[in-house]
Amino acid sequence: MKTSSLLIGAALLLLGGCQSSPAQTVAKPAYMQIFYEGANWLAGRPLLHYSPAFQGKSDELVSEPDSTKRLSPGALLFDELSEQGMATKLTGVQTIVSSSNGEQTHYVQGTDGEMRAQTPADLRQERAREKANFNRHLNLLAARSTLARTTLTTALNTAAAEGWEVVQLARWGEKDGLVYLLRRQQ
Repeated sequence: MKTSSLLIGAALLLLGGCQSSPAQTVAKPAYMQIFYEGANWLAGRPLLHYSPAFQGKSDELVSEPDSTKRLSPGALLFDELSEQGMATKLTGVQTIVSSSNGEQTHYVQGTDGEMRAQTPADLRQERAREKANFNRHLNLLAARSTLARTTLTTALNTAAAEGWEVVQLARWGEKDGLVYLLRRQQ
């Protein structure tokens, strides 16, 4: 009797240790995409698009200073003709072709308002002005690119702080657009 009660006790211990446990449920991951338009995004248009919405917003509009806004591809497209006309007015250089020998003579407007033949000093001054404008344009493009990168970096860091991780990156759109696929365990 003792052995049978020992066997029953051992069986109960074994059965008690083998209780069925509920199946562990694995959390399904959530996914989000961030579409980045790139540094050549159009002024007044969103730079980032979130799908689904992130922190209550589906687009991120970047406010940029007017100095860089005018370098937007859309602004360049629409303002190109007016700027070309403005450049001609600012330089005041006119070319007159001599009919006798076919040579071109360039004339500039002097400080007194009269037209005079262009001198080497006028050419140096014009080149210096063009170089300064070119450098200013490059600096503004760099500032616009920095603004775009900073906005993207801030969005990715904010998403990472909320548990999102980038799992895939792909090129998107025409030029330098990117799409980030992010995942978070729920």
